[in-house]
Amino acid sequence: MSQTIQERNILFHFDPSVQVMKYDDSRFYINGPKRQGRKGVDFICLCSTTNSNTFYIEVKDFRIITSKPKSANLQDIHLTVVKKYEDTLHGLSSLSVSSQFAPDDDFARNALSATDKILVLHLEPHVQISTYMFPVTVVAQILQQTKNLIAQKNLVAEVRYLNAAITNRLQLHWTVTLLP
Repeated sequence: MSQTIQERNILFHFDPSVQVMKYDDSRFYINGPKRQGRKGVDFICLCSTTNSNTFYIEVKDFRIITSKPKSANLQDIHLTVVKKYEDTLHGLSSLSVSSQFAPDDDFARNALSATDKILVLHLEPHVQISTYMFPVTVVAQILQQTKNLIAQKNLVAEVRYLNAAITNRLQLHWTVTLLP
């Protein structure tokens, strides 16, 4: 049976072959890392059939904004995303040795032991001004800055940029539905 998770006005429909944790809503995160001032990605997707891929997904939905965005709105997004990824890895490491939050401790151990860690920045652009806010050069720059920061911090992750249109064209372990 597939699992559907809503993040902001976006529905993520995950295949039955994956395990998903809405990390920033988890009891562990709320009672531990969040209280310590740490951040977390929106959710973690573990491909349980091969145990080789873990997707750390951070969602930003800019479709609903009330004024024309400033280019600076995206200027530091790579810092935010990498901080959330780094804090999530730290949180999973703590969770993996805790028996207080079963079965999430098993999930954490499996996520951390996955061969491939993939950090996904899921960005939905504003509909009417998407070319202004998300020109190809800006998206490429965000992606490159994120990759550079991951390398600089000696973190391990492949970095991907996705939106609903891209996600639904690819054969990933999930599809996306945009809500109004």
